[in-house]
Amino acid sequence: KNALLALLCFVTFGGVAAQQPVPGFDATKYKTSKERLKALSDICDSLNRVEEYKKTFATARYALQVTPADDYYNLSLFNFYIGVYYQGSNGDSSIFYLEKSVAYARRADRPKRIINGLDRLLYMYSAMDGYAQQRDKTAKEVLYIVDTTRNDATKQKLYNSLNKYYETLGRREQQMNILLADLEIYKKRLALGKFAGTDSANMGVCYINIGALYLELQQPKKALEYLAPSKILLDSYRTAIIHYYKNTTNAYLQLFQPAMARIYYDSLTKFTQEEYGPPTDKNNNWDIRMLADLSFADYYLSNKQVDSALLYMNIAKSLIGASVTD
Repeated sequence: KNALLALLCFVTFGGVAAQQPVPGFDATKYKTSKERLKALSDICDSLNRVEEYKKTFATARYALQVTPADDYYNLSLFNFYIGVYYQGSNGDSSIFYLEKSVAYARRADRPKRIINGLDRLLYMYSAMDGYAQQRDKTAKEVLYIVDTTRNDATKQKLYNSLNKYYETLGRREQQMNILLADLEIYKKRLALGKFAGTDSANMGVCYINIGALYLELQQPKKALEYLAPSKILLDSYRTAIIHYYKNTTNAYLQLFQPAMARIYYDSLTKFTQEEYGPPTDKNNNWDIRMLADLSFADYYLSNKQVDSALLYMNIAKSLIGASVTD
């Protein structure tokens, strides 16, 4: 409903419509265009922070209708929020709005907005087919920023999209270098006592991602080396802990130690149950446990233990409401 209102309701600063499309926002409270846009920006910021993307989208669409044509900063900002909204549902639309955001940011000469837009764009270019030329051009600019900035926060902001870029190209060495560089910044902050906010959980996730890449490279001992310190950093980030147990399960299977793998598999089952409840037809949050079942099935199949492989395959299928019978 809010998105529809944002599309249909047109408001000018010379006369405010009777019904505002943004809940809690009253344009009459603000004397100037600058004040109104700052309030709308704060609303988008707050909503986006708590992942209320639909409400952010509606607010940003409304804000674009009341942003002057020469206010490049705010045009960049609100197009960015719309691009973020489309990331999970329509990649082409996301790219369209993110490109507009970066173009306006360049006209406004606002480096932070340019960096934010390039970060999201590189990720989307890498995730979508048909954007190879734009992807590689953007990657060069992002790499230049990473190589020349002394701001660790800026580097870390861009590492995620660079990780996706190298993953897409299959360049695992560069991908690993990015993940390790990200981890070193967290280690430096920890050593200096400058951990803040979600740094602990993010550092734990970084360890997990490095471990996962070593698993992909069939280096289970190195994977365990990085997985081991992750759990204590994750605290109550239970979704990440579930990934920790699944990846550790896979590492021990790669080491041909199914008994050890089963210990972590059982912990994975317990954590999934606590976090999401029992598996049902309407509960699709057991996919990580299902992947662990498939790992066991692959392990036993590769060791010519067909009955054991079939057992785990049936367990995996049961989590999606099916069963293997032959």
